[in-house]
Amino acid sequence: MRTTTLLALVLAVLLAACAAPVEPVQPAATVELPTMTPAPLATPTQATEPADTPPAESEPPSGAPAPLSDEEVVKALSDKLGVDPDQMTIVSVEPVDWPNSCLGVDTMEVMCAEVITPGYRIVVEIDGQPVEVHTNADLSVALTTEPLDLPSTAPASYDPADIYAAAIRQVYTVDHTFGQPPNFPVVYLVRKTDDSVGASGSPANGQTIAPADQERISTALADLPAEMIWVDSAEETPRDANDTVAGGGAIITVGNITPQDDGTLHVPASIYIGMLAAGGQTYVLENTTNGWRITGTTGPAWIS
Repeated sequence: MRTTTLLALVLAVLLAACAAPVEPVQPAATVELPTMTPAPLATPTQATEPADTPPAESEPPSGAPAPLSDEEVVKALSDKLGVDPDQMTIVSVEPVDWPNSCLGVDTMEVMCAEVITPGYRIVVEIDGQPVEVHTNADLSVALTTEPLDLPSTAPASYDPADIYAAAIRQVYTVDHTFGQPPNFPVVYLVRKTDDSVGASGSPANGQTIAPADQERISTALADLPAEMIWVDSAEETPRDANDTVAGGGAIITVGNITPQDDGTLHVPASIYIGMLAAGGQTYVLENTTNGWRITGTTGPAWIS
């Protein structure tokens, strides 16, 4: 029994050794990936624009002030500059970035912040005079590059001393009836007004100039070379035998200040040196941004 079992085992081993060899496993076939060929570029076609499409309104660049109408400019500047809108014509309006808060205008009265300030450079004509104005973006600030000397639309309030001083200075320096500037050592100022000195035949309507105004007039004329002496009337001044003012002096008389409907003032004034050296007329004064200024005369003038 034991021998039979042993023989069976040996036989099994021999049969296993003689079996056919196992075929080696073939590797998996390599898969060929297709070559990627780029597609041809499409030729761009020109975009077609819809016909009759209204253009979009252009907007100002960020930070730039919006365009202004002439009406806006005239209204804002006439208020700021104190001039009649009918006197103003717009020449040009240019958006500008000003280098400081003073809008590029030199000023000694205000400290300027060094900050870019959007606004406008506006050129206008006022009564034919070109004026350059610098503004901020909303026109709430408007500065002229040069002082204005234009008629003002402000109410005609005035200081009598200033008006009389202007008239007396005009008579002394310009309308003295001499061919050359006079050298009067003394000028007698009549403290009582007389409207007839501007136009012969007018009523005198004499009014005494207030003492405080007399003092202020003398102070305003202190730069003139003559001594100013106030008298009650022309008749009390010293004269020589020919009725000429003694000592080479002169007499200046003024009339009453009369406001006019157009905002101007009229004031008569005359000078008397002698029988053949006298003259008078009525001056017109306008209220400008630099104060009251003589701008002409009205009515007849006389000279002897």
